[in-house]
Amino acid sequence: MTAPAEFEEAAFAAIQDEIAVALPSLRDRNLSLGPLEVARGGQGEGYASELRTYVFRDGQICDALEVHMVRNGAPAFTVDELRDWFRSQFEDLT
Repeated sequence: MTAPAEFEEAAFAAIQDEIAVALPSLRDRNLSLGPLEVARGGQGEGYASELRTYVFRDGQICDALEVHMVRNGAPAFTVDELRDWFRSQFEDLT
């Protein structure tokens, strides 16, 4: 497995954990999440990937959370920075 792929796998797992922690609070606010998705494009130094999930209220999309994991073939953030970003986004959803 290549370095970007290993990083993506670790980041995906970490954000899945953040989602599990956030779900009860989101439900209390009448919000739900779609599946966590990875969008990929490009090759080599032009490779990029994003983590994405959609936020729903009453079955309608009310927000989209998207952030780069890999940009220009290298991690755009640390796993901890991605965790913190998603955690803060989940807390701010209304």
